[in-house]
Amino acid sequence: MTNYYGDWGSVQKIASSVDCMNSDTWPVGSDATVYGYWAWKIMSCNWSFKQQVSGQERLEYYEVTVTLQRKDREPSDINVHDLQGWPAAANLSMMPGWFPRIVAAGFQERAAVPGGRKPIQVPIEYKDCEGNPLDPSTFPDNENCTQYPAFENTTEEIPLDRSGKSLDPDDMDAKAAIIVPWTEQKDPVSFTSLFGNGPPYAPKKGPL
Repeated sequence: MTNYYGDWGSVQKIASSVDCMNSDTWPVGSDATVYGYWAWKIMSCNWSFKQQVSGQERLEYYEVTVTLQRKDREPSDINVHDLQGWPAAANLSMMPGWFPRIVAAGFQERAAVPGGRKPIQVPIEYKDCEGNPLDPSTFPDNENCTQYPAFENTTEEIPLDRSGKSLDPDDMDAKAAIIVPWTEQKDPVSFTSLFGNGPPYAPKKGPL
């Protein structure tokens, strides 16, 4: 998007808002019901000083080209998403689609032990000579036997839920915690405060 400004203050305000996300809707006017509540942020800003002379009159202005990224806002689930560093000014019920989603996982889980965490243990699979699985609980003297333990510490990261507990990899309904970090360093900004009350800026139809 390219706009023109007669004062340096407006240019500086836009340039200092690079990497900021929006605090209001993308101004789509009558198409709001079609495009909904868009998330957007300024990706880059370039400007140049211009002069035009006509007779004895001279016009000086700034040409500012701004690249914006738009994305559907995606709903957050308090039982799944951990919105780390999320600012109070943002809408907590929705999040921008460009934010990274990091699945919570690790080799330890939260527990009532010194330090508050313990290694995650997984079942050890024993097999007979033909490759058939064996149940270690059926082994002789299993209660006092340490030669054939039933569990061992995991050697691969296991997904964790919001409480920090490990999830059963075989449970198809289990939901791992999704960490969504706030990656912006500035407060959200308003479209109209930066670019004015221009015409509806209808996004292009189709996938972004």
